[in-house]
Amino acid sequence: MILGMKILIVIFLLHLSSLEVSSQESKNNLRRLNNSQQKNLFLVAIALVETGNNNKLVGKLGEKSAWQIRPSTWKQFSKLPLNHSRNESLRVARCYLDYIICKKKTTDVRTLAIYWNAGPWCKSVSKQTKDYAERVENIYGRLCGYAD
Repeated sequence: MILGMKILIVIFLLHLSSLEVSSQESKNNLRRLNNSQQKNLFLVAIALVETGNNNKLVGKLGEKSAWQIRPSTWKQFSKLPLNHSRNESLRVARCYLDYIICKKKTTDVRTLAIYWNAGPWCKSVSKQTKDYAERVENIYGRLCGYAD
């Protein structure tokens, strides 16, 4: 767990120092996941909202890891046992994020957070999911160096 936290902190510090936001256009560009740096920061935001970055929490539907990955989703992307390690959890989270981006053909941060929370098959969005997506977007914005 310490190694995973160190990785997240290093990712945060590297990306925070490399991302400079000076205009509204730059802020809008950061609201889309266009590179691996932005994807990593998005996953940090998801982990913070889901569990406070606690890899040991278990959700009421059996979700595990800091990213609260459901057992059925885990099986799609890993042959290892659910919550095998922090590194494997992060790898599965990245694969799942790429799957959502590809399936839904979007890189919009708020939209991706909605699909992360409700699933890429959801037809309607609850107020709880909208609030979740807003929290993710706000944390992601702070990680990228902007705040609304």
